[in-house]
Amino acid sequence: MKNGINLLPQKTKKDLNQEKLTFGLDLIATIAIIVVELFTFSFILYSNGLHTKLIDAKSEYHKNISNLHKFSGVENLINNINQRYSYINIINKAFPSPISTINLLNKLVPSNVSISNIDYSSTGQLDFTCDTPSVLVAAQFMYNFSNYNPNNKHFTNTQIQSLSINNGVRFTVSTQYNNG
Repeated sequence: MKNGINLLPQKTKKDLNQEKLTFGLDLIATIAIIVVELFTFSFILYSNGLHTKLIDAKSEYHKNISNLHKFSGVENLINNINQRYSYINIINKAFPSPISTINLLNKLVPSNVSISNIDYSSTGQLDFTCDTPSVLVAAQFMYNFSNYNPNNKHFTNTQIQSLSINNGVRFTVSTQYNNG
């Protein structure tokens, strides 16, 4: 059977090596094409993702700009209110409130001194009459209103205008309220 007819084509070793080489190159080319396609597909997906992020970032930017414009309007309103409040404080310092002035006056007056005939001007000038049971209480009153008393931060230039001593002491006081 050695001399039988070989129906299979005879390939030389060279042909087999060439076919192996061709198959290997085809395999490498196919893998390279698949890798390139994967990179291309990944790049397209990445580009689309970046484009979506860019659109979202632009949308967020425009939303923030819109909010900043709204906030700047609110900020201007707050600044306007603060400015008006500072004007009111300046006016309150320039024109002291009679009620707060009388309240401060009552805090400095000793409890056994009665005040009457209060005359208050818009400049802070205050004139009133005091009745005390003794000269000692009148002296305590004058100390409370003196410039060197550290508890007296609001009244200056306190002067006794008239004084009469009978069963008690009656005197008229003139002082200047400084709105501390």
